[in-house]
Formats: sequence, structure tokens, C-alpha cells
Amino acid sequence: MQGILDDYEIKRMAPPKRVHRNVGSNIHGEIRWKFKNDNKYKIYYECPVLIPIAIREKYKDKYETEFKKKFPKKYLIPDIVVLTDFAIDKDDCVDGAPDLVIEILSDSTAKFDTGMKRDIYKDIGVREYWTVGSNEIYIIQHDFINNDINILEEDEFENITSVIFPELILQREDIYK
Repeated sequence: MQGILDDYEIKRMAPPKRVHRNVGSNIHGEIRWKFKNDNKYKIYYECPVLIPIAIREKYKDKYETEFKKKFPKKYLIPDIVVLTDFAIDKDDCVDGAPDLVIEILSDSTAKFDTGMKRDIYKDIGVREYWTVGSNEIYIIQHDFINNDINILEEDEFENITSVIFPELILQREDIYK
């Protein structure tokens, strides 16, 4: 069973399906490869991101009402984060806003990832947020700086370029191989 770190307590949840793991590993590997010779980036897979107390309070009741379970005490754990501010990179978590957050969607988490979790990341100060389909080929790219959204469906894109890191271009075939 995969676990979620919540106030140093592991909460059990179903492990991600193979396609989810493959897509996440592919994206993580491609980003690491693209930035391999550049020391200004940190790229992490399943790294806890601290939710500031005020933001936790803002979303707690709504989350518990909508999802019928306890809101995370301290952290969200996105599939992939990219940071350029090394001061927020702590031993046990990212304490601040990653520049780019990528979530690979699962049937069980898609509603949260594409709604409230997106809003939490925006409130934390994340600059760009991607939700990536695993059962279907599509990417929704949120540019929080310009308040813009780009929906890329399977037959409409060959690659995706990060808004905040224009040197980061990922090929659809490499994401979904």
C-alpha cells in the first residue's frame, strides 16, 4: 500500500495503477534529463508540500464536507515538483511554493486534483500546475501567473512547453510511452 505522509503519520491508500506510475515516471525522468546539466532546478517525485495554516483553515471544512474524510493536517504530496528557490527545500518537505507542480490523475483523486487541490496550489503561490491524464491522453496546463488555462487533448498536441520554463518541452510520445 502506498502511504500519504500527514503530520508524520502514514495514511494508507490504494497504490497508483501501473499507467499512473508509468506516466509519472516518464514525466519525472524527462524533466530530470532536460535539466540534468543545470543546477538551478530541483525536481522531486512525491515530495510533501507544506500547506500553510491559513490555507488549511480556508479549505478544511469544505474538503471534509465534500470528500467525507479528514483534511490533510500538514501536507499535500504531488507527483512531481520543480523548484528554483532552494531555501524552501527542507529536509522533510517543501516549505513554500514550488514553481511547477504536476499531478497524474487517477480515478479516485481526479476530482480533488482538478478542483480544490488546484485552488490550494494557486493560493500557496505555485506558478504553474499541470494535471495529466493517465487513462486518457490529455494535459491541462494552468498558468497561475497570467490566470490562463491550456487544455491539450490527445490529437491536438505533439508536445507541451512549460509557461514558466520555456526551455522545458516534453513530447507527448515520451510522456505516454
